[in-house]
Amino acid sequence: MLRADRVRFSVARDIAPLESYDHEPIERLLYDWKWLALFFNRVNTAIGKNPLYPLDIPPPVIRKLGFVQPDCQWLCSTAHFVCR
Repeated sequence: MLRADRVRFSVARDIAPLESYDHEPIERLLYDWKWLALFFNRVNTAIGKNPLYPLDIPPPVIRKLGFVQPDCQWLCSTAHFVCR
């Protein structure tokens, strides 16, 4: 868990990644990812490295991911292989 009260910049809430995002909206997954990526990038730049995840996902891409997410979940739930 990444606690909001232990960072030197404003974080809206603690980030506690879920074990599975199978039944969560894509916005929840991307919200958690945004903050985790920010933390990863800060660590990397603090040690003189390039950011690991240097871009933002634009709203049209978020909408598209939200559109295909239910199909991906269905595919994984019916497939004969593990999707994780």
